[in-house]
Amino acid sequence: MGARGRNGRRRPGPAARRAALDLTGMQRMRISPARIAMPRGMQLTLNGIGQGYVADRIAALLQAQGLTNILIDTGEHRAAGTAPDGTGPGRFRPEGSSRAIPLTSRAMATSAPRGTCSMPRNASGHILDPGPGRPSPRRGPA
Repeated sequence: MGARGRNGRRRPGPAARRAALDLTGMQRMRISPARIAMPRGMQLTLNGIGQGYVADRIAALLQAQGLTNILIDTGEHRAAGTAPDGTGPGRFRPEGSSRAIPLTSRAMATSAPRGTCSMPRNASGHILDPGPGRPSPRRGPA
């Protein structure tokens, strides 16, 4: 184990980080129409796919009812139509970002470094830099 982090817990040392990095990356997965296979110990979360699917379905239901200007937030963001003032596309500003992004007939998924609610306030983020295997120094959303 490595040195202690800001939260007082031990951070993984170089060997533990290397072992974790050996279980990351889409190139290690084998995907076919019948099966998704990955090395033992590798994990895959599908929450973004589920949230995106729900946002797309809600958008389709609202549009079928005649609504044209919508913004949906299921953890993933889906927009259709124009901004409330009608001047152009709707704009979405990810939490912690100073930049608004135009969204019309598209979706956007973001993740904040400290977006996992069970993390202690002073813990490092869950977005890792794949090079050194350490938490990303970025504070804003990815």
